[in-house]
Amino acid sequence: MQIGIIGPESTGKSELTLALQGHYEGIAIPEYARKYLEEKQIVNYTYADVIAISEEQKRLQEIQYDPADLVFFDTTLLVNHIWMQHAYGEAPYWLLSVELNSQFDLYLVTNIDLPWVQDPLREHPQLRAYFFDKYIHLIQQLQRPYAVISGVGEERVQFAIECINKLMIAS
Repeated sequence: MQIGIIGPESTGKSELTLALQGHYEGIAIPEYARKYLEEKQIVNYTYADVIAISEEQKRLQEIQYDPADLVFFDTTLLVNHIWMQHAYGEAPYWLLSVELNSQFDLYLVTNIDLPWVQDPLREHPQLRAYFFDKYIHLIQQLQRPYAVISGVGEERVQFAIECINKLMIAS
């Protein structure tokens, strides 16, 4: 089973990914964008940087994981698509094409109910609601299963676990 964890900046995606990976003894796929930008020490990324990030995210999403494993993705190409549309006014079609062909059984969309934490790679504290709405709208448009994850600390993790457990029972 594959779970995509998406949401605006500073909404606890990475922490949630690791907590779920630990709870289920699954596999956590970290956010590649952060790794890329930190390793290259890039603050002002370019369109080419986002394409390079997206190509690696695509590779990660296309790996054939063991169906018995629970795999948690700390972001997906859906985020890259929306980010590119916002930053550059366009996004390559293949981002959504790959996303539609990915085997995500559920998207967990992290709500903006956590306080903003400043980070050199974070850009838009004032746009979290805007991006949250964009993610929800696109997921609904693509008719993908999702749950909005709210709460603070362990409450947030437990709510995500409940959503995943319901999915597992239904499968």
